[in-house]
Amino acid sequence: MKKQISVRRFATGLFGKPLLCILFGFGLFTGPLLSAQNRIPVRGFFANFSASYDHAFSGDYAAVYLTPYEMDMFTKSDRLIVHQGLLIQIPVSLKIFDVYMVLGATVYPFRDILSVSAKAGISVSNIILDHFTYTGNLRVGADIPVFKSYSRHFLSLGAGLRHRNGIRLFNYMHISGDYLKPTNTFFFDLAYRIRM
Repeated sequence: MKKQISVRRFATGLFGKPLLCILFGFGLFTGPLLSAQNRIPVRGFFANFSASYDHAFSGDYAAVYLTPYEMDMFTKSDRLIVHQGLLIQIPVSLKIFDVYMVLGATVYPFRDILSVSAKAGISVSNIILDHFTYTGNLRVGADIPVFKSYSRHFLSLGAGLRHRNGIRLFNYMHISGDYLKPTNTFFFDLAYRIRM
């Protein structure tokens, strides 16, 4: 009986986490991406570049998040934008960083200026199966035209909440426990957006 329990625990620990993580990642990105491409009537696109500073609610954990590439699909509703891009995390207190594939959506309740967005991402490093890392955030922002009232260039100021977590898989890289623990932060960010 003891052997059966230990084998079951071993199988769950060895194969359960990677399988769940892979299924989660596949569902997170494949479903919304296919839905966005086939069903959402696209009106235009935004190129988005941003940087944010995060600080934990408790403790000294801080991180910088950079978005070197994000393509936003502007829908015909004039109130909804669908995001797809890359997010780079650079922890201030740790010597390791992550690159995330991110999907999200932004809603403009009053058609312009004020926006509310939600994004979720999984780390590109998940493919090495050492650990599984994911992040999600909720942001409120204000888009300000840069050159004139109806400019195609916008400066976006925002603030929000972010959740990030790392789950050990095989842990052959022996990454620090602080890097893998759940972290809740508040952040302030600055984005430059170009409407194409």
